[in-house]
Amino acid sequence: MTNREMDQIGKRLRAISNEVRQYMEKRMELLIFDISEHVTRMLAESVHKVAGILFLLGSCIFLLVALALYLGEILGSESLGYVLVSVPILIVGLFLISLKPRSLLLRIQKQFMQEVLRALPEQNGKMDKIESGESKKPESGMQKAPSKDGKPAREKKNMNKKEQSGG
Repeated sequence: MTNREMDQIGKRLRAISNEVRQYMEKRMELLIFDISEHVTRMLAESVHKVAGILFLLGSCIFLLVALALYLGEILGSESLGYVLVSVPILIVGLFLISLKPRSLLLRIQKQFMQEVLRALPEQNGKMDKIESGESKKPESGMQKAPSKDGKPAREKKNMNKKEQSGG
């Protein structure tokens, strides 16, 4: 082999190693974006659920106060009404604390694992599209997350407009 052939082989090997490095970097970037998308989605859902729980808690407090006042009026002692309302709540609270809800912990853990496992095929599907060259870059740099039925939000919005107009 001549020096020229050796130089060409060396250049090809460097090009291949650069391509492999770039591929790995892109794969890591995609993984980071995918994980951050799922984390932000879970955070948004959590904030929504916490807000709902707070409203339910507030309404339950008002209902319990109203019940305590009503029972106090019936029994002729306002404090007795509050005691009658608070004792069952105290018993249920102590019961829940003493049980150490293992089943609740396992259910939350199972739900989290299902979310993670559901995210993995989506990430692998994105990588397959990128590897085959089918993927196109989004215009704005941000891709809209598909809705639960799998259709992108833009398609779903257009379908809703068509349904409303009767077409």
